[in-house]
Amino acid sequence: MEKYVVTVCETRQREIEVEAESAELAREEIKERWCQRGHLCLDEMDFDHVTIEAEPSPKQREKITYLYVPVGKPPEVRTVIKDSETMRRLLREYRRARPLEENVAMMSRGTNQPLNRALYGEDHDLQAVIAGDFLIFHAPWDKGDYESLTPEQLHKYCEQFKYPEKFVKNGDEFSVISIKTKPKAHTR
Repeated sequence: MEKYVVTVCETRQREIEVEAESAELAREEIKERWCQRGHLCLDEMDFDHVTIEAEPSPKQREKITYLYVPVGKPPEVRTVIKDSETMRRLLREYRRARPLEENVAMMSRGTNQPLNRALYGEDHDLQAVIAGDFLIFHAPWDKGDYESLTPEQLHKYCEQFKYPEKFVKNGDEFSVISIKTKPKAHTR
């Protein structure tokens, strides 16, 4: 059984005829009556409009877990609430989509960004270089929507993109240097 938050918004309205020298004085007279408890109570006969809306409880809202891979830094596992507005905001800057494998999509910012990570083929040959920060989602093609990465996918892509990379151009070729950080020694 799921939990939902239901919001009821009632609008009550009553027209009251008042004799006064101006509209402002008429409003003031009714305001006085309304403020004095019991003199002017709107009841169920005064309903003008009622709306009832339901949305998943904040605890029950679906979340999506994805991998964020920034330029020059290790990847980060991130989680956001999966609703259309949040996803639209998240993907606004990441317009370039490409499949990494079946049911896995990478969203990048595209051109004119600093180089980030290299993609290799099965023979460890350089196939492409990803520019700018990028996101990785589980994307079953039959559903047409992004979903959370599975734990296996998270592990695989965290390992694949674990170390930032530096790109050095040698004539017409690139050299890719993996920047492995060493833990700092602690002194007492």
